[in-house]
Amino acid sequence: MEVEVEGQSAPSDVAAISFPVLQLISEARNEHGMRQKDWKRYRIRSNLHLTHVQGLPPSKGTRSNTRQRKRRVHITPEMQSKANKGKHQEFVPKTIRLSHVKDARPLELLLFEAEHAWASAEEIWSQQGQSTSAHSVLRKRSLTRGRRAVQIAKQLKKLVDSLADTIDVSARAQYDAYFGMLSSAIFFIKGDWDQTQKICAVTRELLTVIVDCAPASRDEALASSFLDILDARARFAAYSLGEDEQDTAVIAKRVATPTVCEEVVPGYAKLISSLKAAHGAHGRTSHALELHWRTYTIPVHGFELHDAVTRVNQEEKQLQTYLDSSHEERPKRSSFAHAPRQRLTHAERNAKRRGRKAGDVSRRENAQKAIHGELDSFDRMLGALTDAEEAARSLVEENERALQKSHSARYEAAGADLRRAHEYLLYRLLSVRIERNMRLVGEVQAKAAKRQEKAASLQSFRQKIKSYSALPSNTDQGSIANPTSGSQSAGKPMRRKSGRSGVRADAMHKRAMKAERASTISAAKNERRSVRIVPGIAKLLENIDNSLLAIGSLELIEGEPDVSSLIEAKRSFYNAMLLTHLARAFSLHGLYAEALLLHQRAQLYVRQTSQALELAEGAEDQDIQFAPKLLQGNDALGELKTSLNSARKNIEKSLISSKNHGSIDSLKDTRSGQTLYRYAQRHVSFDSDDLALALKQATARDLPTNSDMEVDESTAKAAADSTESTKSNEFTQELEKGALLGAYDPINALLEQEEEALAKQRSSGSWLGGWFRRT
Repeated sequence: MEVEVEGQSAPSDVAAISFPVLQLISEARNEHGMRQKDWKRYRIRSNLHLTHVQGLPPSKGTRSNTRQRKRRVHITPEMQSKANKGKHQEFVPKTIRLSHVKDARPLELLLFEAEHAWASAEEIWSQQGQSTSAHSVLRKRSLTRGRRAVQIAKQLKKLVDSLADTIDVSARAQYDAYFGMLSSAIFFIKGDWDQTQKICAVTRELLTVIVDCAPASRDEALASSFLDILDARARFAAYSLGEDEQDTAVIAKRVATPTVCEEVVPGYAKLISSLKAAHGAHGRTSHALELHWRTYTIPVHGFELHDAVTRVNQEEKQLQTYLDSSHEERPKRSSFAHAPRQRLTHAERNAKRRGRKAGDVSRRENAQKAIHGELDSFDRMLGALTDAEEAARSLVEENERALQKSHSARYEAAGADLRRAHEYLLYRLLSVRIERNMRLVGEVQAKAAKRQEKAASLQSFRQKIKSYSALPSNTDQGSIANPTSGSQSAGKPMRRKSGRSGVRADAMHKRAMKAERASTISAAKNERRSVRIVPGIAKLLENIDNSLLAIGSLELIEGEPDVSSLIEAKRSFYNAMLLTHLARAFSLHGLYAEALLLHQRAQLYVRQTSQALELAEGAEDQDIQFAPKLLQGNDALGELKTSLNSARKNIEKSLISSKNHGSIDSLKDTRSGQTLYRYAQRHVSFDSDDLALALKQATARDLPTNSDMEVDESTAKAAADSTESTKSNEFTQELEKGALLGAYDPINALLEQEEEALAKQRSSGSWLGGWFRRT
């Protein structure tokens, strides 16, 4: 591909051409395998067989078989051209003329042609470790492809210089820096360390000026990411030249003199002055992106990390807006319940299911909007934080690998900032996850309470219906209703004596038993509903505990004693809450000793929370980031203590009133019971001695105190005297009865059996005969 510039002028109707070289290169390399050093994958045009030859390539099978049969003949270009005539295989060279450049597409084509040749050179050069015998061959082939890359880059530079009035100075400076990086790579493959050091030094100085004059923080992070490539080459070149200096900034200041700068980049001084003038005229539109953690300010230099952190900040603002908005401002589902149903065709229904309107061209965009609308604010925030944490972790790993190869002050400083940024993003990710889990716990409890309320209202409604249907009729009340207003007066009330058979009493007793059975069934259902939500709540609280444990292990947290104490307090708080729910579930299963043991462990966690909070003063900013707010004047800890005391009283009351006690084996028969037991085992070991002690302490609390015994002493003495007198009277009656009957005689026992059978026969008569006998 050739470029024709001489004797031509740019079109007059062309506006300013945007040509962000560094951004295009960075995005293409990261998207097509250069992050993993996959050179073959990066050479897209070669893999897709996109060449400049018009027509289809010849058949590979026929040509290879023919060559295998015949003797090899050296084919000249003329012979190849003559053979291809008439087969639509003529090579037609492409020429880019200055008069035809109306946008950035010709520039991008040349740029990626140079990138393709450079990637091919780097791929061949990287194969030296696999084949030591063909070192010279690989070096020659790599240099051939590298020279081709430099040749294309020179043509592009000529075209960019001709369009100086159309392309801004920042883009021209970026391309000069890219050309320097490409040239230094070729001299690095050659082994010309002096020239490599000169080009790297000048290019580094140019990139430093580009970073200082960047119009936005994103451009600054993008230019900073290319400095690492030059630093590695400059240090290796200095080492090969026998220099001990490893700081690339010092090397660049020493080597990049004004003469060397003009030699490497013609017009260097004029370019720098224009770049600084443009920066002074426009200024920076945004400040450098930074992360703030207490007394630390963490700069964000990486290009990928910059975009990820920017997205995190945007999602955080939306999440805060969502949390600050009241429930009345949010759309409710009930407001759409009575809306008229929209009639849709089959095509419209399918389009709505896919997230787009029928006949819409931007299908992918609407689908993304539909998916984005389905996500919760917490989910979007967690997704952004996850991407940012992964980007920061990958940068930390790359920096560690670079430090293993060569130690430098720049890599060490960048590594410290990257580690802090990674830990801060991980801390924010875990804190948002904790806040989301606590909101889910509240939603689960609210839904359970709503179901309980609905079931209670339905049960009361049924009881009202049954009581209404069980009322006596007007005839039973002794009056006859008169439906018409014009009729005669009501007749004489008919009164009837109630029967003495007990039918009405039996019916009332049956209704009472039925109502009691219904209430018992309803109470059992309520208990099952209460137990059903405990495994889900336990899982959420256990995830919160794991997140807090991960937060406490971060170096960023371990260096702050007050924040570390706050994290420990919150962890104890959530463990106490978890054991409170587990104790309630165990008591509903009849495992009262286990429930009391869990309750005792929860009280210990509460005391640990109080002790840790005494050392957490000064961490108010971190306390407000996720619930519970223990340092903000909220009485969350007091509410937990109150709920623990009420739960203990309920467990002890159930222990006294209940006659049936459950067993651990029956609890393990169900999947939910296994889940509860597994979560409980992480905090308490159900030792038999501990269980017996818990039961003993619970029963000891129910014994009367000394004051109660002193007050009720006279009453107890009178009751004891009456009991003794009753026992003496019964003993006297038994003695008299024995004296009358005399000694034991089998005939007397037979007579007693006959009398009992006769009494049963008399009582088994009909109810009418019994009524006559009673009258």
